[in-house]
Amino acid sequence: YISGVEPIFDHLILDEVCPYSFPVLAEDRDNFLMNARKKGIFLEATFSNAPFLNIPIVLNNNEDFGKTETLANKIISFPVYQDLTPDTLSRIVNALRL
Repeated sequence: YISGVEPIFDHLILDEVCPYSFPVLAEDRDNFLMNARKKGIFLEATFSNAPFLNIPIVLNNNEDFGKTETLANKIISFPVYQDLTPDTLSRIVNALRL
């Protein structure tokens, strides 16, 4: 358990899936990412520019996407791809426990 984050999904939909990342919600994403970096853990803000209104081909760029933006500003991707060892994942979790 890592304080300040909550999993978006509690299990994989298909057993044979190996996701690239494990998305979580963090109430204070930017502060969480900064503290992780201080501990040598470099995570990503998954949707750092959502709701993507600056993309020229977006036709509805004057709409309010408040819920999308609020959710996007909380998502962090933890690495879980197949090259990571259980030891590496354990070190990441232990470093981020508060």
